[in-house]
Amino acid sequence: MGVAVAEAEIEPDKEMAINPGQVFGQIEGIETKDPAFGLDAIWVEPNKKDQAQTLGYTVVDSSTVVATHLNQLLQKHSAELIGHEDVQKMLDRWQKSVLSWQKSWCLIRLISVSCYRFYKIY
Repeated sequence: MGVAVAEAEIEPDKEMAINPGQVFGQIEGIETKDPAFGLDAIWVEPNKKDQAQTLGYTVVDSSTVVATHLNQLLQKHSAELIGHEDVQKMLDRWQKSVLSWQKSWCLIRLISVSCYRFYKIY
């Protein structure tokens, strides 16, 4: 199955109020950590979003929390997800498709020029 590289608990019906380092008060909610950057955070009810922002918290919805966490994991572990051989295979396939496209384009161009000359002569 693989090895877990990260985990986090998400509150889909709440907003994450992230403490960027300086806030001007506390807000009621479920204390947690931002999974992407490890900052202190609090899951708050959506109706407390404005209050949290007024206190200096950065507030994001749960889908943004998941997307940001996945983005950080993909950046951090990209070398484990795709290796040199995989990249080389993709480049080889790309090169073949480009060469095939170039040959097709040259053939079409050659036919177009030949047809033009043929019609111009007759």
